[in-house]
This record gives sequence, structure tokens and C-alpha cells, in this order.
Amino acid sequence: MDKFPQNVILSGVSMISSTNHGGIIEHETLDSVKIGYFENSNLPLEIQETRCKRLINKHNECVYDDNVKLTRWRKLVYNATLNSVCTLTGVDVGRLELWGANDTITRKAMREVLEIAKSNGVEVPESTIEEMLGQMGFITHHMLVDIRKGNYIEVEVILGNAVRTAMRNGVVCPILTLIYNLLRVVQMRTKEAKGAITVPP
Repeated sequence: MDKFPQNVILSGVSMISSTNHGGIIEHETLDSVKIGYFENSNLPLEIQETRCKRLINKHNECVYDDNVKLTRWRKLVYNATLNSVCTLTGVDVGRLELWGANDTITRKAMREVLEIAKSNGVEVPESTIEEMLGQMGFITHHMLVDIRKGNYIEVEVILGNAVRTAMRNGVVCPILTLIYNLLRVVQMRTKEAKGAITVPP
């Protein structure tokens, strides 16, 4: 916003549950895309809302979101924890629950996300945790799929930004910090395997 103070800034949150293994795509649920505006104090809210709603029409399935910041943090409650822990352990979300990781790791990490969101001015309800955990099945998340395929992972987008926000706002998040740093090592391993970096002899 500093460089473009008169621009409307839009934010979209998509939920897509699909995997691609060897050219076979499994699409488990319907996609959903929510679009809202990042509030710009230099512009009237009506203008921001109107411009945002222009993207939503009969030709797409987008839904207007009047609180897209909350939606983004809610998605992060799920992605920063379940997605990341599944990637580090190499198991799907059902097995995390079955083998006790949700009680010992995931719920605690989710609470840390709620605290970071709160420090950033967004109140994510505590009930979100059980709601997210209740949606589970034996789903393999995209980050784990990426690792299995030898691809890079979205460690900075999913965890890095949250951990940096926590540091900036004085929020202690030991579990998320550990998960983030472990995933950074996993990312470096992938970079080495792809020849993007070399390790000194």
C-alpha cells in the first residue's frame, strides 16, 4: 500500500482438495474461492467493496468475503499445522489423529496460530480448532504430495510469514517455530537434490 496508496488490494482464498499422481487427478471436494479486499484507509470502503464485487459474476464460482483476513487466518490454522506436521511425519491427517499427534502437537500449534492472528488484529474463534480437526479423513495434503514428488514446498508462505509476524508482535510460538525451521531444512534438502545449491565437501 505504501507504493500504491490509491489502489484497491484484493485477497483471494481458495480451497482445493485434489492430488495428481502419475497423471491421475483425484478431486475429492468442490473448489471454493472467496474474494475480499485488504482494507486501504486511503479509499472509501464502498469503492473497495464495489471493485471487489466486479470479479464475482455468473461466469465464475467466486464468493464475496466481507472478512477475508479472518478467512486467511482460518485457513492458516489448518495449513500451518496439519499440512506441515503431515509433511514432516510423512503420514496423512487420519493417521496423525489415530497415532496421537493431534493431541500432542497439532492442537497446541493451532492455538499458537490463533494467538498470532490476535496479535495481528484478527480474532479467530477457539472453536475453529475442533472444527478443523473434525474435517479430517485420510487425506494427503499438498505439501506432503510435493515432497513425495521431489518438488519445493510453500514453507515461507504457509509458515514463514506467520512466524515472522509472531516475532514482530512479540508472540511466543515454540511449536510453529520448530515446525518452520524443520521444514526449511526439508526445503534445502530438495534444493540440493535439484542442484539449486551445493554443499561444500
